[in-house]
Amino acid sequence: ALVQADFWDGDPDIDAICRLSRRPEVKFAEFPPFGSTQMAPFNSQNTFLAREVLPRYAVIPGIGRMDDIWGSFIAQYHFPESVVYNQATVYQQRNEQDLVKNLEEEVLGYRHTLELLCNPSEYERFLPAKARRFMEAYFNAF
Repeated sequence: ALVQADFWDGDPDIDAICRLSRRPEVKFAEFPPFGSTQMAPFNSQNTFLAREVLPRYAVIPGIGRMDDIWGSFIAQYHFPESVVYNQATVYQQRNEQDLVKNLEEEVLGYRHTLELLCNPSEYERFLPAKARRFMEAYFNAF
């Protein structure tokens, strides 16, 4: 595994629709690490990256709350079947957030995530121009 994404107990990092409707507080039972042959999201919290992944993983500016999730899909496009998920190793007590603002910042993801997952080699076409320029500069820095 090149990426280990550990879960966390407490207030999960979920989308605004789920947070608005459920307001969950979670406590995961212990489970063995697992992976998948399919792309699956991981975020930038409680995640460990091998050095070789860094040139192809970034928290992408200019795309709202999809910044780390879409970054994870792009990394997995370059490194297929590289992620292992592990049991919770931290507790998160989330700070106050404006859930309506969060919802607004997730619209890009609601509109294009499925299409991105179906066409990962074309990820640049789903990014706003500023984010595309960032990704080009970031990738070229390595």
